[in-house]
Amino acid sequence: MRTVILTSSNIVGTGNNTLEYNFPTTATFRNDYIAVASVSLYYSWFNISQAFANNTFSYRWGTTTFGPYTIPDGLYEVSDLNDYLQTIFIDNSHYLVDKATGLNVYFGEFVINPAQYSVQINLYSVPSVVGEIPSADYTIPSGWAYPPGAGTSLGLSLGLQLGALLGYTTDQVGVFAIDITLTATSVDFSQRNTGATVIPPYIQYSVQSNTAPNIQPNSTVLISVDGVDNPYSAPTGVIYAFSPNVAVGDIIVEKPPQLCWVKLREGQFRSLRVKLLGSFSQSGLSIRDPAMTIIMAIADEQEALGFQKTK
Repeated sequence: MRTVILTSSNIVGTGNNTLEYNFPTTATFRNDYIAVASVSLYYSWFNISQAFANNTFSYRWGTTTFGPYTIPDGLYEVSDLNDYLQTIFIDNSHYLVDKATGLNVYFGEFVINPAQYSVQINLYSVPSVVGEIPSADYTIPSGWAYPPGAGTSLGLSLGLQLGALLGYTTDQVGVFAIDITLTATSVDFSQRNTGATVIPPYIQYSVQSNTAPNIQPNSTVLISVDGVDNPYSAPTGVIYAFSPNVAVGDIIVEKPPQLCWVKLREGQFRSLRVKLLGSFSQSGLSIRDPAMTIIMAIADEQEALGFQKTK
């Protein structure tokens, strides 16, 4: 059995997903097999990007629509998406500041609901007229504008693929992706007074995703070898698959408990090309960190299959 080691020095092209090993001399394969012996690389490929068309959302402040906003390509958890949403609220002065705590008060959020295995969207009623915000308790940011139109509403609209990422289907709450809006009969901000205390924001609408969130579309990495012709696989060169079992940014170390041998095409080869594909797009992953090591094992039929083939 022989081994071939590929590292970042073997990367060719863009995306850090294709590695090419040049044999010292032409290799001749006849009844030879190949298997993945080990893989180590950092969990650094994006889950939200323009290429996936899952990076847009809009929201309504009363009857005015803001957006669509484009989320920068990146690797996001639900908490990161919530932070980005609230950054947009800050940019548009659609928030308040609690004087007692110094913390910002927002009127919409993404949260994880672990008990329901879902992503939950919470929307809160917005003060609609002057005088509804107690000046003793809250600071109004510069640029604040009361929402025009009917009532105390905030609406959130997610692009189709972003909705799918979070587990929402097109028919769950609207005619397109996600269209969540508080009704005009929502409780006014001023009606939430309990004696001398006002505790905003007061939740008016909460909805949970109705399918399992798939926050990482490319949750499985497929390893493809161009010298393999596997008629039962699509793409035909795929010989192995693994999933990240670490946190974002940590190193993935994958070592099969048993080598899974796949027959190489017969012929002469000057090089061996290995490609890392995504399970969602089945195209090359866009891997941010090029630091990686892939060890491939090559063996003849007897070594790989453990028996002497009879003539």
